[in-house]
Amino acid sequence: MQAQWMQVGDSANSNINVMKEYNGTLYFGGNMTRFNGQQTYGSMTYNGTTFGYHSTLIGGNGFSCLEEYNGNLYGGGGMAQSGLSGTVLWGGGSWQAGPIATNNVVNVNAMLAWNDQLIIGGGFTTPAPFIMQYNGTTSSVMGAGFDAGVLALATYDGDLYAAGSFTLSGSTVLDKIAKWNGSAWVNVGGGMNNNCSELVAYNGQLYASGSFTMAGSVSTSRIARWNGTTWSAVAGGITTALGGYVSTLQVTSAGLLVGGKGMNAGTVTDANVLLFNGTSWSAVPGIPTNETVLDIEEYQGLVYAVGYRGGLGPAGHVYKNSAVGFEELDAFPALLIYPNPTNDLLQLQGVPAGQVRYEVLDATGRMCMVGSLNNTVDVSALLPGAYQIRITTSQASTIRGFVRAR
Repeated sequence: MQAQWMQVGDSANSNINVMKEYNGTLYFGGNMTRFNGQQTYGSMTYNGTTFGYHSTLIGGNGFSCLEEYNGNLYGGGGMAQSGLSGTVLWGGGSWQAGPIATNNVVNVNAMLAWNDQLIIGGGFTTPAPFIMQYNGTTSSVMGAGFDAGVLALATYDGDLYAAGSFTLSGSTVLDKIAKWNGSAWVNVGGGMNNNCSELVAYNGQLYASGSFTMAGSVSTSRIARWNGTTWSAVAGGITTALGGYVSTLQVTSAGLLVGGKGMNAGTVTDANVLLFNGTSWSAVPGIPTNETVLDIEEYQGLVYAVGYRGGLGPAGHVYKNSAVGFEELDAFPALLIYPNPTNDLLQLQGVPAGQVRYEVLDATGRMCMVGSLNNTVDVSALLPGAYQIRITTSQASTIRGFVRAR
């Protein structure tokens, strides 16, 4: 069967840029001020069933990053309202001014908890040139900083890496990516020939993506991997159609997911989500190809993606996928559902033994029913239409479609 992306909720009036799980809840940050027809200024939450909206006004350009540090959730981006400047701290019911104000509130692009510090990178020059560290009390400069912006941060093999549009740290030539050695930023295999915007550790190597075509002396299009000594290409790399680009890398239980727009890799063309299994590329279809996928996150055993559609009309959307969209074997081949269509009771034959959970989803992906499964589900309270029932055990899950008849 083919797992499917399903839209969750309605639409946002602008883009949703980032997701982060915190205290069992999925947090969203972006530029939106409305979602599902509700006011929600720059951020909102989702618990797997319902959305929570944040009605406290946050001006400026919204959120670019979210990170947990010392048990607290921090946000970074373009906040500029009531003392909020560059970074903010979640106070349990609203965002509060963070401990670090920057002189360029538009571009706090990346935050990472590392080595008991919160590392913050972006387009600011005060209080530090483009990157700094915060120990819970004070912030400090990291070496000579950089000469241009930081777009991404990651850890690999215990070390801290930064990437962006920078070329130098003091007099040290870096070219878009650098490693922190404890006192200074050092070169990583010769760097890249153009901007590096995403970093993630996967399968024992550090993966980097951006607009580059060379990593060190290796020809590689938009994505490369670092093994601690040398750069190498990734299965032919990624090319993009006009207006397309790579926007996010995320490690999931299925492999490395790459989000963006108009991406070509291997035999896949014009994709906005790609799956790399360590060897080859495959498509993850289902999100409209006119949307740019800006972030991907795994939450409660599902994979979530946020997409942005430019132009007039609704702009930001949330999607979820039960199995990351690749061809999979049916986990419960003996399972039968009848009658279909049904007016009231849905009978299930071949239900797996043990603790079994079910969820009924409508055509938009909204959860309508949830509970523990035996052999019968009463769907008489549902409106007529097409639905899906997801059946989940501790080992696997599967989805079946059914129709609630008139």
